[in-house]
Amino acid sequence: MPKHAATVARLGNGRASGKLILVGEHAVVYGAPALVAAIGRTLTATAERGSDGPSTLELDFELCLDSGDSAMSRAFSELLRAVSLDEPLGPICARVAGDLPSAAGLGFSAAAAVAVARALEDLRGVGNDDARERAVVLRAMAWERVFHGNPSGVDVSAAMHPGVLRFVRGSPPTVVVTAKPILVCVGISRQRSSTMTMVDAVRALRSSNPTRFDDELAAIAALVETAERALRSGALAELGALMSENHALLSAWQLSTMELDELCRTALANGALGAKLTGKGGGGAAVALAGAVLDREAETVACQIIAAWRALGYDGFTVPIGAAHAARAQGSS
Repeated sequence: MPKHAATVARLGNGRASGKLILVGEHAVVYGAPALVAAIGRTLTATAERGSDGPSTLELDFELCLDSGDSAMSRAFSELLRAVSLDEPLGPICARVAGDLPSAAGLGFSAAAAVAVARALEDLRGVGNDDARERAVVLRAMAWERVFHGNPSGVDVSAAMHPGVLRFVRGSPPTVVVTAKPILVCVGISRQRSSTMTMVDAVRALRSSNPTRFDDELAAIAALVETAERALRSGALAELGALMSENHALLSAWQLSTMELDELCRTALANGALGAKLTGKGGGGAAVALAGAVLDREAETVACQIIAAWRALGYDGFTVPIGAAHAARAQGSS
């Protein structure tokens, strides 16, 4: 190396996936299981040590998180100090980019948190892989609490793990081995909503009629168990029917909207096996099951659904779930 060669700053790198909840959203907050799948829409992050001044976080796209820039600054600060260290980090400069839609119920906040936390742990280069991933969880959950109050952790788990997971709050997620990878369509509504607001609305609903709520919660929990068996056995028609049933239960909790209902109704009219809102509700996205990956009929159905959505002014894309090779989404939003 030449005597006066410039020193290249070390860069930490991190990546995380977006997610779809196939069945069980909101009920998971109250201890019911949920089936959540990582999708091939991702966020990447870099982190490097700054020379002076405060730590900074830059995003390569318009930020559309629930609470605005001040909450983002707080979340980044909480992420940085969530893990006790022997020596101070000093100022950190982080940057996030990717193709995951924000404010759509697809886990943007958790994916950003996990990507930044992984970049930070990569930059530090301390400990083994398991220790780093434990630190990532602590940092990501500290970030998520700023935006979502008391998050279940389902989005963080999906951001960190590929494939389909069975998630129960307070327990490690378990992998669901699917009999065949599935092809789903994701439709983005034109409405945005706050996760914290929607969670608070469900909590108020529970308080107003706890007996009815508990009955519906039990129905969703049973539905998740049946849906998991359908995924493992490849009974996709049954899985689709269960997704539609889950949408009806979520609608009873006042989580759907006219736009989400239109996305679901249009998908079913164009051959979907089932359709439902996914995520927080009140806006965001709907997911429709087209069939099995590499099935020509399913691919035709998916194309029909996306075309029908776009004719109504909605963005959409298709994505494979449960396939080892499904690292990238198909289509564009």
